Amino acid sequence: MGMLTDPFFVLIFIGLAAVIAPIIGLFAFGSLALFIWSMRRIWPFLTGIGRWGANWRNFVPFFGLVFVFSTIFVLLALYGPLILRIIVIVLLLIILPIFLFVFLLSLVVWVVRLFRLIRLAIS
Repeated sequence: MGMLTDPFFVLIFIGLAAVIAPIIGLFAFGSLALFIWSMRRIWPFLTGIGRWGANWRNFVPFFGLVFVFSTIFVLLALYGPLILRIIVIVLLLIILPIFLFVFLLSLVVWVVRLFRLIRLAIS
């Protein structure tokens, strides 16, 4: 008889699943509750960053500044000495995720504004 058709193995497997499933569910729901609680605390701050980035008077200079610095850093990484290349790559790995984070928050604000405009146009 195969292992999967052995009644003892099947009973042990069902018993383990019955014990492990509630524990996994507890951790999953606990993690979800912690995520929701933390987002309620953090969201006003993130909304402020998104609104700041969605304003064109802030976004265009911010984008230009990131573009200029990134271009300079890439040129330094390509033609500079090794230690400078390492420093520049670390700086790029810090600056670009921050820019992408602000850009994504701004994108959320722009999408919300677009949906509000569409809803206003329909009604």
